Amino acid sequence: MEPEDRPPPDEFPATPLVVLAALVFLAGAAGMAISFAFLPSDNHLDVIAGAVGFLAGVILVAAGLLSLAVQSQSPSTSQAAIHAAGCLTGFLPPAFAALTWPTLYLISIFAVLLMPLVLIACITWSWYQSRSVAGHLAALTGWRWVRLIRAAVFVAQSAAVLGTWPLFGYFLRMLESMGHKIGWS
Repeated sequence: MEPEDRPPPDEFPATPLVVLAALVFLAGAAGMAISFAFLPSDNHLDVIAGAVGFLAGVILVAAGLLSLAVQSQSPSTSQAAIHAAGCLTGFLPPAFAALTWPTLYLISIFAVLLMPLVLIACITWSWYQSRSVAGHLAALTGWRWVRLIRAAVFVAQSAAVLGTWPLFGYFLRMLESMGHKIGWS
């Protein structure tokens, strides 16, 4: 493409950059959360890996926030940033379900029996949450099939909520392999 054929910089769509900045922020936040699992290990290499992972997550979060702040100066990019942030709220029900497992596990064995109710509540919450996420996704992508997008978002959220069950079992086995005492006795 010749330089004369290129559109001026203000005519480029800002949506991909905003989505990339939001994904960088999300990856950093997830990396920070996952690195906490390695910090209380008995093995010093696990602790070092956890600390470095946490710092890398902090850098990604800062880069994502800085990028979103710089890009939100123009009105079109500001709207894209609002829609990208609205799409990130779709991760709330699965994140709540993932955080409820260890909380109920550490409280009592009887509290774990409440988890099916929590999963049902999170799936119900996913249904209501999928409407706004589908609207934001439709605005970002320009698609007109909002009902189809909502159905896809709801299926993905429900799969993520239900996927927290085996993920929690894996997390317990990982902690046990690092030398932590698992169980109530």
